[in-house]
Amino acid sequence: MNLVFDANFFIALENTNKIDQLQDIRNILKQENTGIYTTQSVLQEVDQGRLPIEKVKHFIDKSEPVNPSEPEYKNIKREAIKRGYISGEKSETDLEVIYLAKKLSEGQETLIVTDDQGMEETVTNILRDPKLQIVKPFNLLSIVASKAPTQKQRNQLLLTATETASYFLQYRLRAGRSISPIIHKILETTRQIAQQTAQIPALPPRINQALQKVMNDEELQKDEIKELSILQPIPDLLKKLSQTEEPSELENLTAEIAWQLAQKTKQLTPETHLPLQLLTQQKMFQAQIRTAAKNLEQGKPQEAQKNITNALGLYPAHTPENLENTLALLAIIQLANQEAEKAQNTLNQILEQKTTPTPQTKQIQNLILAANGEPLPKEADPAYLLNAAQDLHTLGNTKHPPQILEAILKLEAPPITKTEAAHCLLNYYRLQDQELTETTMKKLEEILPEEELRDQTKTPLDKALKIENFTPIQECPKPYTQPMYILQTTEQQNEIRVKAWHPTLKSVMLLCLPKKCSPQIANATTIKVTSGKIKTNLNIIQIRENKVRAIIETSTDTQIQTTKRKLQIATIT
Repeated sequence: MNLVFDANFFIALENTNKIDQLQDIRNILKQENTGIYTTQSVLQEVDQGRLPIEKVKHFIDKSEPVNPSEPEYKNIKREAIKRGYISGEKSETDLEVIYLAKKLSEGQETLIVTDDQGMEETVTNILRDPKLQIVKPFNLLSIVASKAPTQKQRNQLLLTATETASYFLQYRLRAGRSISPIIHKILETTRQIAQQTAQIPALPPRINQALQKVMNDEELQKDEIKELSILQPIPDLLKKLSQTEEPSELENLTAEIAWQLAQKTKQLTPETHLPLQLLTQQKMFQAQIRTAAKNLEQGKPQEAQKNITNALGLYPAHTPENLENTLALLAIIQLANQEAEKAQNTLNQILEQKTTPTPQTKQIQNLILAANGEPLPKEADPAYLLNAAQDLHTLGNTKHPPQILEAILKLEAPPITKTEAAHCLLNYYRLQDQELTETTMKKLEEILPEEELRDQTKTPLDKALKIENFTPIQECPKPYTQPMYILQTTEQQNEIRVKAWHPTLKSVMLLCLPKKCSPQIANATTIKVTSGKIKTNLNIIQIRENKVRAIIETSTDTQIQTTKRKLQIATIT
């Protein structure tokens, strides 16, 4: 097998401080005689950042050049641009990785290691080569961990896999993409529990063995083919069900399997039909969860809500823990969709089945109370509520975050938590351009210094701060070299736009940065420009539209420095 690595694999390891594990990863991959490749353009991209390029070069077997003038390369590029999977010249490196992998797949099975959605869509929908697939960095690292020679190394690599998944998740969040860490945490827990569903009566041993071979894509013996003949086409349909994440395909497969099972009622003995039915429900449940994850990642929470509702209908496949986590996931999604009443009704289903609520259930209950502006118990976790407010806001819930933040200010919370909640609340109102109520302002005045409550966003920029032409940052007025507090990040076709609060100028500014800055901005709290050139755009119309004091445009060689926000979502128990 061949692996072709995209740059974001190495960037993720560097940003999670795991780049030193490259040699261990290589050693395990080479035990399986795996070819490790990348393109020269990826190495150039890595070398432009702050990654240790020599470690990356030692990890790779060979870096290949790609000729963009080849007709086949041009055809792939033209079709990918036409479908909106890539954005022209900015995705040249991605195309070269895909093209190299396609060439390698002509000899043997090849996987592209990347988290890039456009690359995945290009491979899946344009190339459609069964010998060429995408593998996410998290999944590859999980597989590598399972083959580690020692338990210690296995644990280290599993931690790397988890932190890498979190890195890409946070990148999507800050880039204006979709999935919340709160939802992600419950979703991952539900996925794990889905593998440990309720006790299913065993199928007859010979049928079970043959069925497992089908699911694992192993070749069947003649007697095994005969053993499964009476079940067909259910085994093949279950195999497809175990692999799909596409909503339309899931719906068709579910209907087809249900119909086939009904047809088999009289043909099979109860000892075979009942466990086969329960096994099918288990696979359907897992498929619904996988598809919910994909819908969330694509910013379709309403569709994800349908998947979770469908999964709940497969009750025989649940353990009590599985059922509780699935309901918890549904409640959080409903709250993200601003449906607090539905979320409470869903949570009540958990409370009705438990005499003592789990910590998870209590946290969600307190979150819903805060979202509705109702009093919280003294033991409510302010850190959980703070992160929940930030994540719900990121998901597009514009109704409940300020109420949750105001609830935190009324709790007996550590000063650092109250201060951050106060800052978030203040910045939320600034971002929404809303006036603070007198009650809220008094509460903020108790926590924040008067200086921090001033807002000069609507004041025209001082003449000394106007920069009409691109100027090196070292020669610009001092305020432009100071850190700013990130309020909002959006990804445009050719740039990243960051709305940020400038604590010295007491105003909201808009930074237009080159797209290469995306990984650094992911999950960041503060940002400052350290090198490159900037100028101020004072176009009145654009300033009013963006509700900022000034727009700061930057050159393509701009470098930034950020500090990261570490999520503290409470662990599900």
